[in-house]
Amino acid sequence: MQAPYRATSMDFLTDYSKYASKPFIPVNPSAAAGSNILNSLDTLVVVNNELPSDATGRNPAAADYFQKLRDFVLAGGNLVLTDGAIRALGRMNLFDGNAVRFGQGYVGYVDIQDHNHPFTKGLPPAARQTYDPITLGYQLRIERDGHWAGNPESGTANMAPIWMVDRAAWEKAGGVTIATSDPLSQPKSAADEGTATDKVSVGTIKFGKGRVVFIGALLPDPTDKYPHWFGLGSYGVTFTGHYLFSQSITYSAPDRAPLSATEAATTLIGAGTGLPTTARAAASGSSPAWAVGLAGAALVTGLGVLGRRRRRLVNPANTAIGDSA
Repeated sequence: MQAPYRATSMDFLTDYSKYASKPFIPVNPSAAAGSNILNSLDTLVVVNNELPSDATGRNPAAADYFQKLRDFVLAGGNLVLTDGAIRALGRMNLFDGNAVRFGQGYVGYVDIQDHNHPFTKGLPPAARQTYDPITLGYQLRIERDGHWAGNPESGTANMAPIWMVDRAAWEKAGGVTIATSDPLSQPKSAADEGTATDKVSVGTIKFGKGRVVFIGALLPDPTDKYPHWFGLGSYGVTFTGHYLFSQSITYSAPDRAPLSATEAATTLIGAGTGLPTTARAAASGSSPAWAVGLAGAALVTGLGVLGRRRRRLVNPANTAIGDSA
């Protein structure tokens, strides 16, 4: 009998906020589409799913949601799209959606092309892996490890999701290429990944007064599709992945407006509905900033930063893996 469990990539933002000078606050797509909440933020992070299900059940019209994201960037905001969320660019009418690519590798990785870029400067020359797939329930091809030589067929496969965009299209649109990936996308291959540099997996692109940052192999949704006898983690971000993410959210947007108390309270309470109950609790032992009901310290955490002009925002409703029996 499998004990109930939950895993969600949103736990990465929960944990990250414990150490951030400007913690993340959660918002639902309905709040992003139906209010001016984005006008108060430096950075908006959308993880893997370009338009997640709304935690309140009030799913917004897609056109309204993507228009708000577009307006946010053009007005000076910093939009960070990880993994499959890169598909948002096409729906924002800022980039050719047909240029998006998907592959599967041994692990989540990027090949850095510019070691002097602010996002990568200071990383070791060999820095490459951005997340561990095993933690998230994905397999890797064990035959690729030398210690498996001489053993029977393992039945394993390369499964780590890696999202990319066509480099020529990216740079033609004004994008800057920081890293590329060339996953073999061959489940049973034991060979190393390819060496082609024609697919961008880390990059930035300016639109209007703002910018979009893309990190294509960082926070895929956990999966319980395959055996995971030793548990299932919410994220497996490596040092390199963490470094890239930290640089991507280091940004100050111009002319940010403060949130009203009513707007903030509505946004935060809506974001709490239906979220994982196993997210890390606040230091006092009360609910975390986006736990159900926003009880105790969570409400204090949310309202305690209302006076700040610049905030970071994360979409809280990305896929959560449910109970397994």
